[in-house]
Amino acid sequence: MAMKKIVVLTIGGSDSSGGAGIQADLRAFSFLDLHGASVITAVTAQNTKKVDKIKRMPLDLIENQIDLIFEDMNPKAVKIGMLYDKDVIKLISKKILDYDAKVIVDPVMISTSGYDLFLKTKNFVNALKKYLLPLAFAVTPNIGEAGILANRRIESERDIRETAREIYDIGVKNVIIKGGHFKNKYATDFIYDGKKIYSLSLPKIDNRDTHGSGCAFSALLTGFIAKKASILKAAKITKTIVWGMIEKGYTTGRGVKIAELNKEKIYRGIPPVSSINNSTKFSTWDELRKNVDKLIKILRSDLIPEVGINFGYALPNAKSIDDVCALSKRIRKNGKHVIFDGKIDFCSSKHIASIILAAMKKDRRKRSAMNIRYQKKVLDVCRKLGLSMGSFDRKEEPDYVKSTMEWGTSRVIEKKGFVPDIIYDEGDIGKEPMIRIIGDSPGEVVDKLNRIVCAI
Repeated sequence: MAMKKIVVLTIGGSDSSGGAGIQADLRAFSFLDLHGASVITAVTAQNTKKVDKIKRMPLDLIENQIDLIFEDMNPKAVKIGMLYDKDVIKLISKKILDYDAKVIVDPVMISTSGYDLFLKTKNFVNALKKYLLPLAFAVTPNIGEAGILANRRIESERDIRETAREIYDIGVKNVIIKGGHFKNKYATDFIYDGKKIYSLSLPKIDNRDTHGSGCAFSALLTGFIAKKASILKAAKITKTIVWGMIEKGYTTGRGVKIAELNKEKIYRGIPPVSSINNSTKFSTWDELRKNVDKLIKILRSDLIPEVGINFGYALPNAKSIDDVCALSKRIRKNGKHVIFDGKIDFCSSKHIASIILAAMKKDRRKRSAMNIRYQKKVLDVCRKLGLSMGSFDRKEEPDYVKSTMEWGTSRVIEKKGFVPDIIYDEGDIGKEPMIRIIGDSPGEVVDKLNRIVCAI
């Protein structure tokens, strides 16, 4: 029997440039391995520089699309984007009631290229507030759209919090005001569930007006809600993914960039959820991420051990594996090709964390390490380069030891009296010999490896 996928529905406008609207929503659903269905309310003629024309679809055709999808596919959640006018809003609202759908509303009013989509008129906004928002599970306006919905200026964080409460009073169950357009070095989103206001912050990416990021946010949020995530958890994960999409945004024309929705291209560029509201965790993750990219460019496949390579970086005052950022999957090889398809996150590798934490007990500066394949020629090169070295013998490991890496690293440091650049062992029965490179930072570790590579 074929596996049945969760179905999510997007209702909104078609973007002929492919960057936003229905097209972005469907790619976001696919990113989460969901099946996306769509109802087109309007067709636009646009590119990355401008929106030229918008034509609304006939009401009977919009209704027919909705009926056929709900009769057959039973969407678990519905994302609603551009609705064009009051008549479309009233029709969609009636259908939401008919099918008792869980709805996330993205109140699209202005395109990223700055085009007024004719959706700020008093009749449109009043209809949105009267008919649709009271039915919504969540609404996701940006700063400008939130101000229009609440009919007020937003100039401070206090204004945002008050606006969230005012929009909630319309009847929507959850309000998420996206703060990316706010003039600040952090992009902070505010979530109000009727009881508490939560703020979610990540560093803002400079000069990135990215087409489709707002659509992707609401579509991903819809997908996580369809998967039964709580609104707070869904918003947190969505925020990190959208950060990665914006950071990897690409160009297709002469206008705004387009959000990257290819999972393979952004996977390791998605910040950990735990880095939200935590600048130290974010900077630790970001430093490791940048140096993983450098590592993959210089790494020779013959330096990758059978068990693969891990690479980690600890917080300044790390005390446990939870405080060490590392690779969720090891770097491995396929012939001469270097492969890494994992994420970079905290609490990802007990192996590399044990080495780093043992080193930090002696010297708090030694916060980074990686392992590479054991080769005598590599050790010879390390000696010629003047790198300090130490080794341990696995055969001497006591039976009571729980972590070989912690024991071996600590044993070398105890004998040397300091943390060396290189710690190695020659393996044992069923245990692959290994070389570990240790440094103050991921950049220093990669630099040491690069010197080794160049000297081999």
